[in-house]
Amino acid sequence: MPRSLGPNIGRTDRFVRGFPLLLLALLLSGLFPACREGKDMAGELALYDYRQTRDVVRRVKEAADLIHAKGTTAFETIRETPRYAGQDFYIYVYDLDGKNLFHGGDRRLEGQDLSNVTDINGRKTLIMAYDAAADPDNPHGWIHYYWEQPGRFYAVRKSSCHFITTMPDGRKVLVGGGLTDPPVERVFMKFGVDAAARHITKNGEKALEDVRNPVGPYSYLDRSIFVLDMDGNAIVDPVFLADTDYNYKDRTDAVGRHCIRDVLDKLAEQDSAWVVIQTRNRTSKNMLKRAIYAKKAMLNGKPVLVGGVVELPKPAWSN
Repeated sequence: MPRSLGPNIGRTDRFVRGFPLLLLALLLSGLFPACREGKDMAGELALYDYRQTRDVVRRVKEAADLIHAKGTTAFETIRETPRYAGQDFYIYVYDLDGKNLFHGGDRRLEGQDLSNVTDINGRKTLIMAYDAAADPDNPHGWIHYYWEQPGRFYAVRKSSCHFITTMPDGRKVLVGGGLTDPPVERVFMKFGVDAAARHITKNGEKALEDVRNPVGPYSYLDRSIFVLDMDGNAIVDPVFLADTDYNYKDRTDAVGRHCIRDVLDKLAEQDSAWVVIQTRNRTSKNMLKRAIYAKKAMLNGKPVLVGGVVELPKPAWSN
C-alpha cells in the first residue's frame, strides 16, 4: 500500500468510529428536528386502524407546518397542490375569532364569519373544532358532523382533524381538513367516552344533559354514549333518549354473552375496559363484531360506567 494513503485511512477510521457520537450530538442539539418529528408522528398515527385516517392527519399537519413557515402566502400553494385540494379532501383555515381565511372546498366562504354556522343536526362545527384542537386528550383535534360535499346537493358525514399554528406575523390560526364518509375508528369512540367521563366527574348531574344530547359533543357519527351505575341500571340509557329505569346487567349480545356484566367486572379492577360483542348483520349471515369501550367516572360520589359501542375493523378477507 502506498505510504501516503496510510494517514488518510487512519483519519477516515477515526471519523467512522466517532460518527455515532457526532450524530447523537447533532440530534440532541436539535439540528435534525424533522427526524424527531417523523418518529413522533409515526407513533401518533399508530392510534388509527385505517390508512385513510392516517393520511388525512399527515396532510393537515403538512399544511399547518407550511402555513406556520410561510403564512398567508402558503394559501395559493395549498390551493394548487393536488395533495391538498380535491372533491373528497381540502384544507381550510380560520382565525380564532371565526373568520374564514382560506377554504379549499368553497372560495365563497373566505372572509366570512362562520363561528355560528351549524350542520344539519345543529352542531356548531367551528366551535367544536376550536374546542377539539385545544383538548390535549383529543390528539389531532377530531370532530364529527355533517357537511356538504363540493358539487353535491346533499349532506355527507365528515370527520375532520385540526391543528392550531402560529403564522410568521404572530397570528394563531386553526388549520383543518376532513374525511367524507369516514371509516369508523375505535379511538374516536374512546376520545368521546373519556371526555364524557371527565365531564361527569367534574360537573356531576348537569353534565348528563350534555351526554344525552343527540347533537351534542359526545355523539359521534350517530353513535351515542351511555351511562350506567355499577349495578347496570341506566342513568343515560344506551337505547332510549328518555329516562328509563331499565337494568342492562343481564342483557346479552347476539350470541348470548353477558357483555355489560363483563364490562362491570373489568371496571371493578381497572379504570377502563374493552369488551368485544357480536351483533346481527342485516346484509350477511355472518355476525358483525363490535366493541364496548367503557370508562369509570364518579357521579355524586359513586362510580359509574360511561360507555359506547363501536364497530371493529373488518378482516381483509371479508372485503
